[in-house]
Amino acid sequence: MGRARLLRRGTYASEMQTQICGCSAPAGGFALPLQPFITMQEVVTLECTEARKEGKPVSRYLTKRNKKTVTERIEKKKYNPFLKRHTLHKEIK
Repeated sequence: MGRARLLRRGTYASEMQTQICGCSAPAGGFALPLQPFITMQEVVTLECTEARKEGKPVSRYLTKRNKKTVTERIEKKKYNPFLKRHTLHKEIK
C-alpha cells in the first residue's frame, strides 16, 4: 500500500508513523522496528528406552524445555504405538 492510501484526514504524525512502518514511536520521534521475541525454549527429542531391547522400532517425540530452569535431561512416560503401551522415553541429543 502506498502512503496516500494510509493517510486519512485528521491523522496525527505519530499515528501516521505507526500506520506506515508498523512500529510504535512517540510523536515526532525516531521509530525503530520491533525486535523479535527471544525465548529460552529448546526443542528436544524423546526416544523410547524399551523398544530396542525388544527388537521393535523406537518411537520418538518432540517437546520443548526451558534451558534456564530445567538443566538435566527429561524423562517422561509416553505412549509407544509399536509396543502398544506407555514406556519411559528419555531425551537424546
